[in-house]
Amino acid sequence: MARTTLARRERIYSDLDPNVIAQIASLSRDTRWELLKEVYERRRRELSECLGRQQLVFSAQPVNQRRVDYTAGFWAGVQAILHAPDSAEKALERALSDQERINRLVSD
Repeated sequence: MARTTLARRERIYSDLDPNVIAQIASLSRDTRWELLKEVYERRRRELSECLGRQQLVFSAQPVNQRRVDYTAGFWAGVQAILHAPDSAEKALERALSDQERINRLVSD
């Protein structure tokens, strides 16, 4: 599943200019980006713990599935954004690899 998610993330960059992709990829080398990732990971953990405690306290009440789905979707979006530089870098690496393979085939 992780591979499928990565492939899906890389497809997001397939129609962008390589310079734009490189700029997105360069975010991962910025220390502030790592700080942002840490802050949101901490918030996600805190929310998860809070929801777990609420479930224990209010276990007799039905779960609000809309809220669960919304929260899961929200954090999936946050994760996608936070992993954008890594995904962009992998997309660039794949494009370079594909181009090198084409060049080898043409030169042979």
